[in-house]
Amino acid sequence: MQPSWHEIGKFPGTPLNLPALAKAGAKKARVTARIQKADGRASDLAPIIEELRASSAVSLRQIAAELNAKGIRTARVTRGQNWTAIQGSRIMERTGT
Repeated sequence: MQPSWHEIGKFPGTPLNLPALAKAGAKKARVTARIQKADGRASDLAPIIEELRASSAVSLRQIAAELNAKGIRTARVTRGQNWTAIQGSRIMERTGT
């Protein structure tokens, strides 16, 4: 099934912009892959965060400090980032913890 004229932004009588359609499809695939990777990382970290919350780390800052103390690296290791409270909250939002 072909996309409608409104979906591709072209109307009858104008040439189709097929390279733009290919780029849009590739971008959607990249975004989907990035989301799946982030979801996988979050599900790997969920048990660790649950354990920290059960022990002593109550606030997001304490969770971030404990992750740093345990040597658990962030997803952006190349920058040498430490965990922050916001990163911890985003992991918890992603996993529903």
